[in-house]
Amino acid sequence: MLHSLRVITLAWLGLAALVLAAPAIAQPALDPTEQRLAEVHGVVVPRPADRETREQLGFPPPREAREILAEIDAMSAEMRTISARDEVWKQRFREFRAMQRRRISLVSELEESGYEGARLTELLETKLEDIGQIYRSRGWPWASFGAARADMARRYDGTSIGARARAFDMLDRIHGLKHAGLRVHPDDYEKIGDIELQWKEDPDAGLLLLEALHGSDDVPLQRQWHNWILENLPPQTRGYRTVMRRRMFGEPIQLTGDALRGGTIDTADWRGEVILVDFWGMWCAPCIAAMPHLKEMEEKYADRGLRIVGVFVDHEFDRAREFVASRAYDWPQIIWEKSTPENYLEHPIAHKYAVGGFPTLWLIDRDGVLVEQVDRERLEETIVKYLDRE
Repeated sequence: MLHSLRVITLAWLGLAALVLAAPAIAQPALDPTEQRLAEVHGVVVPRPADRETREQLGFPPPREAREILAEIDAMSAEMRTISARDEVWKQRFREFRAMQRRRISLVSELEESGYEGARLTELLETKLEDIGQIYRSRGWPWASFGAARADMARRYDGTSIGARARAFDMLDRIHGLKHAGLRVHPDDYEKIGDIELQWKEDPDAGLLLLEALHGSDDVPLQRQWHNWILENLPPQTRGYRTVMRRRMFGEPIQLTGDALRGGTIDTADWRGEVILVDFWGMWCAPCIAAMPHLKEMEEKYADRGLRIVGVFVDHEFDRAREFVASRAYDWPQIIWEKSTPENYLEHPIAHKYAVGGFPTLWLIDRDGVLVEQVDRERLEETIVKYLDRE
């Protein structure tokens, strides 16, 4: 028993003998037990969610769930005010990270209190996200937070929370290999695939295999596991969409949809012309800033066969109509009429082809083949290259 407690303690102290102490900074959100452990061991230790480890580390018994939830809500509200403003975020970054560490401990305390209310899943997801951000932050002791996530994988085995915890634990292991200049052994991809299947309904499914394959020059291995992703993961997952997006370049493509000004749009009608596709939204300042250059390109090269079409990833149709009319941005815009303030990033075209950054510019050649995602700094050069290919 003493031996097992010693092992548990070492895990929750994050192998303190191997971890350097954090820089001396204000830690406004650490409770007295966390602060004492940080001073003694040089590592911040989150509150564990099981009684035996909690008692071994000296944390007090959990409070009532109502009191814990109130503190979580108050802290989360303050964190939103910090992260919502860039200048405040820069000033209070370290304090924000300390609040995340405190919130991890609060959710663990809530678990230990026996709370099984409707908010538990939401708060466990928040705990995983907080652990992930701390784990990836430079300068913070992180090993004990890895132990906390591994504990979640065990505690919630067979649930979506457990599967997500296990997947992100594996992701960090893969990143560790890559940072050390090593590669995942081909025999281990089966194990990674098994973990992918456990969280296949999660939006991030496929990320493990993509990260494991990143940088590999083994073309047959990449093809094998890209095919596996397409055969085993749902189309809405990150892995499926990324593989599809990589494969679509060099292939014919046809974009269709309702037009902002009425009617429909079908890029097949423009076969024989070079088509520049602009994914944008009114909410996207860089998109708005880039549009005068698009107009310049249209005016300069329309006679040589350049067409521009926008894919409007937004829900503010009236505002967009007024905007493009006032600036004479006359190229057609494909909209999704079901777009709302809640789902506007799910435009079917952007969703199908995994467009996640805005603005994104594509180029379709005269044969209707999607040939490039265009670097805005090389926009004119790239347009001319394909216009010259008669």
